[in-house]
Amino acid sequence: MMKKFLVLLFFLPIVVYSQKRDKYDQLLTKMQIKQQSEMMVNSMIDAYAKQKPNIPAAVWQDIKKLHFNDVYLKEVKKVFQENYTEAEVKDLMATVDKYGINAYKPKPAITEKLYEVGKNFGKSVGIQIQNRLKKLGY
Repeated sequence: MMKKFLVLLFFLPIVVYSQKRDKYDQLLTKMQIKQQSEMMVNSMIDAYAKQKPNIPAAVWQDIKKLHFNDVYLKEVKKVFQENYTEAEVKDLMATVDKYGINAYKPKPAITEKLYEVGKNFGKSVGIQIQNRLKKLGY
């Protein structure tokens, strides 16, 4: 009996953390953060393609298949975790469900942090695209 209790005590924090993490992941999904970042990456790639018309379209399509946004998603999630309690996340999700994404109006400090995360993401994507092109000989 004691062993079962100790095992439960060991796994309880993991379960609680997992449930908390899931709320923030759900918020990211409702806010369509992944889709928005993918659109941003595709726009950047399209802009590079226009600047470098000598590079075949197939190269750009291969670059679009790369996963650029994993770090971005983690950083946005971190901003949400640092600034919203679980109860606030629940309220935000309910607001988005009822009124849509445009109903989300972050506090100025959060907007500033998200802007910084986005700016760093854009720089990172640009560097990754350039490095990939160099690696391919362009």
